[in-house]
Amino acid sequence: MKKLLVGLWAMFVCVASATTINLDWFVDGNTYAQTTCESGGNLNIPSTTPTKRGYHFIGWEKSNYIQLDYIESTGTQYIDTGVGYTTNTILEVEFQKLQTVGIGNNLFGTGSEFSSSDDFSLWCTADSGLAIHLPYPKVDSKRQLSDESIIDKAYLKVNLATRTILLNDSSYVVDNKTTTSGSNIPITLFTAPFTSQYVSNFIGRVFSFKLYNNGILVCNLIPAKRISDNAIGMYDTVTRTFFTNQGTGDFIAGPVSANQTLE
Repeated sequence: MKKLLVGLWAMFVCVASATTINLDWFVDGNTYAQTTCESGGNLNIPSTTPTKRGYHFIGWEKSNYIQLDYIESTGTQYIDTGVGYTTNTILEVEFQKLQTVGIGNNLFGTGSEFSSSDDFSLWCTADSGLAIHLPYPKVDSKRQLSDESIIDKAYLKVNLATRTILLNDSSYVVDNKTTTSGSNIPITLFTAPFTSQYVSNFIGRVFSFKLYNNGILVCNLIPAKRISDNAIGMYDTVTRTFFTNQGTGDFIAGPVSANQTLE
């Protein structure tokens, strides 16, 4: 059975004049063709159609989403990923902290309550560091970020199987314990799913978020804007789901990404 060739769409990239618009057409994330059209007129479809072994081309499709460089939270917005963790989870996130309010602000988290055995969370602390809770047996481990890392975009990777973290180019072994169980409680981004007097929602930007459970990519969140209503959120390329704000107020949209490959 032949598969359908999906993910083909057109987008506006620049305006050459008051009436003429240049269009890029993408196949599998790569530029396939370029055309122009008049403002308010019909799209000029590429004169040729793409081919790919084992696939059948069904037509060009307009994107429903615009990819952004990041989305920014003011402290009241958050994303519910709908995915929990296992004993063999790897989490990757690119973020930038803009402000810390109170004792600390959660970047992500899951668990029934703060500091419980199923608490898996990380937050930016008031003294410009990072504090992390790993699942049972829970251990607090605070790692300091340099001023440059706080100001600039930082990369964080957490491996529950090895109980290690990678922060930019620095690697840390948290402890020699074992993550003994997983959790079906969804991981939330920009906050934790429980309330606590110690930490509040994250104030800053998220550029990407990936979650691997047992070696399988189960969540790949990309900052995006939905074209139909201009809603700001994150698009999961794995489940093809658009996750919107579950808190109050609205996310702030970052610049439109140069790599606009969403569906």
